Amino acid sequence: MGANEPLLVIQRLRQTITKGRYGIDYTIIPRDKNNLLREKYIVDDRKIREILNGLSPKDYISSEKSINEDFENDTVHIFIKTVDLIKRYAGIEYTKVKLYIKLSWTKNGSVKMFIISFHEAEE
Repeated sequence: MGANEPLLVIQRLRQTITKGRYGIDYTIIPRDKNNLLREKYIVDDRKIREILNGLSPKDYISSEKSINEDFENDTVHIFIKTVDLIKRYAGIEYTKVKLYIKLSWTKNGSVKMFIISFHEAEE
């Protein structure tokens, strides 16, 4: 993995979000942890796009081969980003939340970006 890889991944991510359509060109996998973030904090699609567009190389952790048998030729990219979010039903104060973000572009069939994980980072 080259030194420029995080920047290239981020550029491709931003291009996918800017030119693509949610649910067609990219989607968030509806896993329990991902859904819990939306239940616990005020996080809508606009906020998710804002957070993803705000990723920088310093948020990048690693890239690795997919362990999913259906997408074994894909590479997943992992980021950790701390953002300010408002807890749902708890007033209007912002809370620092560390997010774990894992995404990939599938090579099976048409190219789509899957946001595999978008949830609070586990300590």
